[in-house]
Amino acid sequence: MDAVVCTLALSYVKDLRPVFAEFARVLRPGGHLVVSDAHVALAAVRPVPSYVVGTPEHGTEPLVGILPEYHRQLSYYLAAALPLGLQVKRCEELQRSRLAKPDDVPPADPDDVPSAEPDERPAATVSWEILFRCPEATAVAFDVPSVVVWHFQLAPAAR
Repeated sequence: MDAVVCTLALSYVKDLRPVFAEFARVLRPGGHLVVSDAHVALAAVRPVPSYVVGTPEHGTEPLVGILPEYHRQLSYYLAAALPLGLQVKRCEELQRSRLAKPDDVPPADPDDVPSAEPDERPAATVSWEILFRCPEATAVAFDVPSVVVWHFQLAPAAR
């Protein structure tokens, strides 16, 4: 392959080494690998709930829709890639722009009362309605890198 692109998937892979080994295996010498993934700093803003399947409170059936996520330091990507002859061409830590400035957000409507229906979402998900009710806190909380994008190139002599 001349190029391999993997976007926002490696956060769900426990061990990066076999995945990067496969990327290197299918790339031709001089081929390019572009990987984007959730940035480790995002874990502080959006922690991932951990669930144990099979406990009395969850029953014995697997929970649907919840995948384990692995938030890694950037050095883990390097440790998986460099021994395979993948060379870093570029690395970008994309920072979420401010969602809204306080003056851009209309005041909260006092008649806008949240639904009394139970919330089925895990406790760690972001309550999106609060993003517009507390714009100053939102701007601070989301002022972290949210995605890392790597551009690697397989060295010509790596085969």
